[in-house]
Order: sequence, then structure tokens, then C-alpha cells
Amino acid sequence: DKVVGIKTFAVPPASDVTNTYTLEAEGSGTKLTLAMDTVIMTGGVPGMEDMVKNQLKTGLDSGMAAIKQALES
Repeated sequence: DKVVGIKTFAVPPASDVTNTYTLEAEGSGTKLTLAMDTVIMTGGVPGMEDMVKNQLKTGLDSGMAAIKQALES
């Protein structure tokens, strides 16, 4: 089991982002899990936080799928 963390420092008003990748043995393969820690700045706009979260999740899911495809090919 291995954990790798990458922290990106941002210039205000953006906030720092920490991505943590965890690799765990699973059967005959390896499971990769990604966690993101950040503060979402919404400017008080209702619904903006959920929209930004969904956009981030979509981007991260696409990135993880690309990593999986590259490793399996």
C-alpha cells in the first residue's frame, strides 16, 4: 500500500488543492483511489458549490479513466 500526495498552491482568491492518491493491492491487481481537498470559492451564488463539485468530479473521473486505460493497454 502506498500513498502519494500532491499539493498545489494557489494565488488568492483561489484556494490550495491537495490531491491524495492511494494504491492498494486488490486481487491480482491494484486499486487506485483519488481524494481531493480544497475550499470551493462560490462568491455566495446559490447552487454554485454543487455545480463546481460536479465539474471537479467529472474531470477527476475522466482523468482516472484515462490512467486506467493507459495502464491496461
